[in-house]
Amino acid sequence: MDHLQALIDPSKQFAKDSIRLVKRCTKPDRKEYQKIAVATAVGFAIMGFIGFFVKLIHIPINNIINHCRQMEPVVIICLSGKRKCGKDFVGNLLANRLKGIGYKVITYGISYPLKEEYAELNGIDAERLKYDMQYKELYRQDMIAWGEKIRNDDSGYFCRFLRIESTLSIREMRGFVFIRGIDDQITECGLDDYTKWDVVITNDVQVMDGKLPINLDECITRFCFEIHQLLLNRK
Repeated sequence: MDHLQALIDPSKQFAKDSIRLVKRCTKPDRKEYQKIAVATAVGFAIMGFIGFFVKLIHIPINNIINHCRQMEPVVIICLSGKRKCGKDFVGNLLANRLKGIGYKVITYGISYPLKEEYAELNGIDAERLKYDMQYKELYRQDMIAWGEKIRNDDSGYFCRFLRIESTLSIREMRGFVFIRGIDDQITECGLDDYTKWDVVITNDVQVMDGKLPINLDECITRFCFEIHQLLLNRK
């Protein structure tokens, strides 16, 4: 604020001097000069008022800039995979592991905004549509058709970072049944030919007695370490 005050103080002083000058300029032959002096005085008086107002509210612009610079770095992890491959399961594993080493984690489904809008348009429960598997299946096909129309207008709904793979037999053990109009649509197949994943997790082995399969545990641990290193390098 010091540099701003350095501009304000001379303006206020000039305004005072201009007002004194106007008081002296009362003769008829000085009317034009008087008008100029009045306009100048008013202009600088306004500048002085603005300067006083800024000083009064003292907007902490530098504080805002410093706060933005001090914000912690953010890493966004996007998970992709077929139905019943275990996206939620792996996502929760990652979230819990990262929370365990001190990071704040927010899990969010990329389809949540779409489901929320669909639920609002159709008067149904958005939260159940996100988390209740049986409830979601009641509306899945119609929701996919509605979502496809949106994606045809704006294809920027996909994010590509991490892929979760499972064999068909394992997915069937988890309840997967091929449904035409769902499993052959872009929501399930749009990334089948994409190969430039940063990490591919194979989630084929069932969890026994609450213990993760060694390969899955190692993959989760390695990926969490990479995230940790990435965050450290960004600080």
